Amino acid sequence: MKGTTVILLAALVLGIGAPVLAGTNEVEFHYVFDRNPEWYYDEGNYLVTLRGNGFTSWGSFSYYVDVDFAPRHGTETDSIYLEVTPILSLSKVFGMRTGRVLTDVGLTLQYNHGLLNGRYQLIPEAWLYGVVLSFGGGGIDILDVHLLRKEYKDYHEEYELPYIDWWGYPQLATVHDVWPYEPGWQLTVEWLKTWETANGHEIFTRGFCDWWRQEWATVEQWPKYYPGKKYKGPTWLAPGGENKLLCQPQVGVRFGRDNQFAFGTELEYSRNLYRVPSDDKRYAYEYDRDAFHCSLFLSVRF
Repeated sequence: MKGTTVILLAALVLGIGAPVLAGTNEVEFHYVFDRNPEWYYDEGNYLVTLRGNGFTSWGSFSYYVDVDFAPRHGTETDSIYLEVTPILSLSKVFGMRTGRVLTDVGLTLQYNHGLLNGRYQLIPEAWLYGVVLSFGGGGIDILDVHLLRKEYKDYHEEYELPYIDWWGYPQLATVHDVWPYEPGWQLTVEWLKTWETANGHEIFTRGFCDWWRQEWATVEQWPKYYPGKKYKGPTWLAPGGENKLLCQPQVGVRFGRDNQFAFGTELEYSRNLYRVPSDDKRYAYEYDRDAFHCSLFLSVRF
């Protein structure tokens, strides 16, 4: 994936978010250590995260862009993930009364999209809509619970597979795959907690956990070659219909003038997210049940 794509995406997100943000933007540079699954990430990679969040007269707005670089700490862009989250606050717009524990209720329409350089889609393109519950008390800065309906966009890809014909000659077959998904649900928990040190610096923990359901729909596959035949999910029989979990907590310390710099560590735990080649040697994939990795990051706010 070319670097210009990264620049254009970042400019688009900032162009949408800048007029309404009364908060901060931040860019993080991650050094990811040995990362699972090894067949895809090998010996770890670099990761750049661009995030922004703030409050507006009608609620809040946040965005999140992940740029993954090639395995073995290469410098070529491998994938991009984009997330945009506006929230309409019912207390700000309609004067809804809230308490000390439940501090706000919001309505949201979110957009998620993963752009990839190869034939591999971690998180499909989707629109999410639902309710956001904001909680307070206990000294925590942010604790939001998102209850969401998830509408996926079918992912289509066309590629060529080599094969040997009946006469022993190598040929290329054009294959058209459709990755269809049934509508699903998602539960997201986001948090932020900060502590101020004696010398004016700031220690923080923040992160999120996503729990969602991703189910294959039934569509006609390879209509050019096998008209009328229907399958559940993609042609290479990757399993679906499992609950998925992705958690990314961070711990760090802010320093510098106005605490604009930060250094910390991020942990990622996922379940049923990454697909790995199956052991039966067929052209099929299965899910790596549990994957874990750790990174160190340096960030700057602007």
